[in-house]
Amino acid sequence: SWSSVRSWILLLLLPGIGAVFVGAFAPFYFESFGLLFPLTLLLVGAQGSTRRAFWRVWLTALGFFIAGVYWIYFSMHVYNGLDAWLVYAMIVVLSAYLALFPALSVWVVRRYWGMQKPLAVLLAFPALWILLEWLRSWLFTGFPWLVLGYSQSNTLVGQSAAVFGVYAVSGLLAFFAEVVYWLFRETPPRWVWCALIAVALLGMLTPSYVVAAIGLAAVVYHAFRRARVAWAALGVVGIVVVAALPHWGHDLPARIRVALVQGNIPQEIKYVKPEISYARYLKLTSPLKDVDLVVWPETSFPNFLHRVENEILAPFDRELQAKNIELILGIQVWHKFSETDQVGYNAALRLSERNRRYYKVHLVPFGEYMPWQSLLADVYKAV
Repeated sequence: SWSSVRSWILLLLLPGIGAVFVGAFAPFYFESFGLLFPLTLLLVGAQGSTRRAFWRVWLTALGFFIAGVYWIYFSMHVYNGLDAWLVYAMIVVLSAYLALFPALSVWVVRRYWGMQKPLAVLLAFPALWILLEWLRSWLFTGFPWLVLGYSQSNTLVGQSAAVFGVYAVSGLLAFFAEVVYWLFRETPPRWVWCALIAVALLGMLTPSYVVAAIGLAAVVYHAFRRARVAWAALGVVGIVVVAALPHWGHDLPARIRVALVQGNIPQEIKYVKPEISYARYLKLTSPLKDVDLVVWPETSFPNFLHRVENEILAPFDRELQAKNIELILGIQVWHKFSETDQVGYNAALRLSERNRRYYKVHLVPFGEYMPWQSLLADVYKAV
């Protein structure tokens, strides 16, 4: 029948719909997509049985993660030489695993509240989203990629991360998505989807505050129809505004001038001929004069600090200090816990204060290390 065919067409389209919402992140910065993604998951998971809703949401999230972790192809195939088909399989398997987390958040809400108790769901869905995003970042070594809160770095909601943290920003997006769902749940589905597409297009063409203003107006308009939901939303908006006020931070005494230096050294020669990196970064930085701070990227010097500190970096630091320039760089260091216990870290440090360091302690699987090496050692050797 036509209804059956239409259902299959929708299932095939769901991954593509999910993939669109990666536009919330750099380099697109369609911030409104950060709200539309959980809202779409709620809409997709609202109809049919709980079991079918879970798989529809999972398919939508699958497309979102495949589009968001495509960079693994370059990391594993272009730079590490793995067969393309194997890398594609890794991307699909990893994305299938990551998609379980948002699917689970919608499934739990459907299973235990049935989408019938607005205030309970308004609390449960954001809480589940926060919990599962955090769990995704740590479980099985973790994969903290595409945390929804990062998409709001240039918005008022994103500024509240200074108080609540990035996972709370994700929770706020899930909360507002739930608010919109409840306000318009009695609207015919076709009109909801048309409105969703219209808002998505608007979010691509206008600043995010325009979309936010329209959304706030809709909440106020519905305040008398679904008063408890609408006033709860307005209360949270007030909290976000207060949390984002500038008094939580402080102004710098003066503007600083920053230069970003990118050597763009091909990965295949970066560690084979590290002297090329040394020479290029020194050559690019030495002529700089009218700046206060220079920033080099992660592992810009492909060696350990103690091997290049006295011969290269210390003399260069004296040259920069003579021009009142500070340098922040990424480099590998050994941290000595005891005489017999040393651990290597990927570190960021200020060249003039090399003993004060920021250590990277949560590496990205497949990008910075291969996970489960004890279990998959033979597989890694074979490929």
